[in-house]
Amino acid sequence: MKSGKRFISDFHDHLIAIFNTKDPKRKSDESIVDTLVKEAAEQAKTDQFLKFQGDLKGKERDQCNSPLQFLLAKGGENQKILHRVFDPESPICRSDDEGDDRDGEVDVPRIEADGPTSLTKANTPKTKVDDPASKQPFGHLTAFVEFLVRLQPELLVALDKEKRTPLFSAIILEGIDISAKERMLRYFCENTGPKPFDETIVEKARKSLTIMGKYRFDDDDDDDDEYNALHLAIMKDVYIGERTVDGLKKMFASVKNKRGRREQTPCLQIPGANGDTPLHMALSVGGNHTWSDAKISWAKTLAKLEPRLLGVGRTVPDGAGATQKLTPLQLFTEQLSKRSLNKKGRDQSTKALGADLEQELESLRDYLKLQCLKVYTDDSEAKDIMYPDNDSEHQLTVCALSSSC
Repeated sequence: MKSGKRFISDFHDHLIAIFNTKDPKRKSDESIVDTLVKEAAEQAKTDQFLKFQGDLKGKERDQCNSPLQFLLAKGGENQKILHRVFDPESPICRSDDEGDDRDGEVDVPRIEADGPTSLTKANTPKTKVDDPASKQPFGHLTAFVEFLVRLQPELLVALDKEKRTPLFSAIILEGIDISAKERMLRYFCENTGPKPFDETIVEKARKSLTIMGKYRFDDDDDDDDEYNALHLAIMKDVYIGERTVDGLKKMFASVKNKRGRREQTPCLQIPGANGDTPLHMALSVGGNHTWSDAKISWAKTLAKLEPRLLGVGRTVPDGAGATQKLTPLQLFTEQLSKRSLNKKGRDQSTKALGADLEQELESLRDYLKLQCLKVYTDDSEAKDIMYPDNDSEHQLTVCALSSSC
């Protein structure tokens, strides 16, 4: 029912606006419950809620007596309240001169925490450094977000119309600093808050990173592709941390194979839309994807914790009208070779690495080779993974890294 879905989304937005303040009285669980009850009573008097009630029939109408019943319900686009926190149309993402267009409701406050917790647009005034919210992953909304997740951990794995989880939405949301996104993800996935979550919440948060949702990298594409939040974190330079990756290593998810059948797949081996493994993604550049400190961290962490990814091939054009399969190391080496040929011009594949770029990338390649030699002890197999057409370079690698020559 359209009017009902719209009312639920508006009610969620209203609550986000109410709790997105510096008021310390709205930070404890008891005060949050009191505020929810009060706001629900006020909303029950609005024409919108009365119309919503009027559209219901029979038992549904009899049971619908308070907006508070819909705190955890799905609104428009199948979004739950945690999705609304990260929706581009939600109150926290409006510019300062955009007021709330609903009569009788408060002006929408903005999250104003500075630095890594800023969820505001770039032109939003920043608060003083000593603002306590600046140390919180969700700014002034942190206590409310905590309350919701403790109340219903399933919110973390809820799917909207595009099959996106709330953390998926957080990663792709524009206007949030990368460091803020990292703190949000670690808050749940690594349990870094001052009040530790139950392990169930941590597991739900990690599981949410593995669920495939729809996303379009190129606006010129006709259709959305399928990725999960882990894929997007890698490609958008959001580094979550080794503890989270280690947790994902032990998890499986139901994924469609090439025949369209679902099978249980190790989470770190789930491919993206074009068949790339997470390690391929960490080692891929071009277009909007650039070399970065985060990608190097991702590559090292994935190769360390799931080294078998080094042996997985990805099908790519070979430049002669055919295709070839490249392992992550082969892909990385090919891109470094292209970069070397073009380095007289401006290198568009670098970001935030400065003059150390060459050393950083060479160090990464050596690390990946060493991991490969540790896992693939058969010399011929290791050679095929690293240098299928260059035996002499492989022998030099073995000598240099193992000190056996």
